[in-house]
Amino acid sequence: FTNKAAREMKERVGQLVPRSRAAHGEKKPDGPTISTFHSLGVRILRQHIELLGYKKNFTIYNESEQLGAIKKILSHLSAKGEKTDAKVVLSFLSRYKNGSVKDGAFSDESAAALARHIRSRYESALHACNAVDFDDLLLLTLRLFEEHPKVLEACRSRFRYIMVDEYQDTNAIQFRLVQLLAEQHRNLCVVGDDDQSIYGWRGADVANLLDLDKHFTEVKVIKLEQNYRSTNCILNAANAVIKHNARRRGKQLWSQQGEGAKIRLHSFETDEEEARTLVEEIEFARLAQRIPWG
Repeated sequence: FTNKAAREMKERVGQLVPRSRAAHGEKKPDGPTISTFHSLGVRILRQHIELLGYKKNFTIYNESEQLGAIKKILSHLSAKGEKTDAKVVLSFLSRYKNGSVKDGAFSDESAAALARHIRSRYESALHACNAVDFDDLLLLTLRLFEEHPKVLEACRSRFRYIMVDEYQDTNAIQFRLVQLLAEQHRNLCVVGDDDQSIYGWRGADVANLLDLDKHFTEVKVIKLEQNYRSTNCILNAANAVIKHNARRRGKQLWSQQGEGAKIRLHSFETDEEEARTLVEEIEFARLAQRIPWG
């Protein structure tokens, strides 16, 4: 999900899976590829993006560079004295590019409409500079797969077994990428929790997890209901809450950690008061149990 998590996973897998040694004169076999979706997109685009009219040494624009491009476009469109928040437009533009919004979904419809209006100009401006943005790393990879079957076939051959973690947080484009890569070999494992889907506001679609059996009818569902961190008191409370979620697969969390202390409910007037009280409790518990910082 993040580069940091991917690096840690890569380190752990490296300890579990010994690297094979190449025979004399042979190329050393590759280890497993472990990365975020976007990092994988970069890797694929560096090899094949020339098919889309870019050069392989393309630049990935950061937010500041994106805002600069948008402000330049807006300066030619806005009336004199009219101010438009480029950050708001960029936010809408990103969500439109990812197909995660519908018309009428925002309170600031003027900015949303402006984002739709300048999208083609924005993409042309980046293309002219041989640049892409963060969203393009997935969009252009998907375009490669859909328009150039040989690229897709090469990637399918390279990635014959696929596992996706935090699958409940994938969006429509990420789902399509996984589907294209896995639909031939059918070797797909996804890990996720429909009750932890909290990124719908930025395009994540829990249906990718819940409806997986519609796209891969042979799928086998394995429920991981044992929790290794919490006590049953906390898990019973969690079970009572999540059972009200509108669309989910039923599950019953449990633990071998015992019943545990009862849950306490606190009410605070301000967020500062809440933070101060929690810090004081942590500090008291640390001193009582002689737990050093760090």
